[in-house]
Amino acid sequence: MNSDDDEDNWSKQSFASVSLDFDAVPVTPRMPCLPCDTPVDFFRKFFDDEVFDMPIQQTNVYAHQNNLRNWEDTTFRLCQCG
Repeated sequence: MNSDDDEDNWSKQSFASVSLDFDAVPVTPRMPCLPCDTPVDFFRKFFDDEVFDMPIQQTNVYAHQNNLRNWEDTTFRLCQCG
């Protein structure tokens, strides 16, 4: 069975309401925040490189599937500014 076969099984359904208190979920950075941290430094304390893997991969798949001209694959490169 391929993914095209699965498309016939889709149906419109409402999502069930989820009761979740997001304020009660503890969010802690992987590293302590320092006064000299830039916004990028702050972001990187909560999100690692794996956060970017799927969007990067899917962007490239989309480009190849649609035969975009002059396309160069997107890669992850952290700007080391400053």
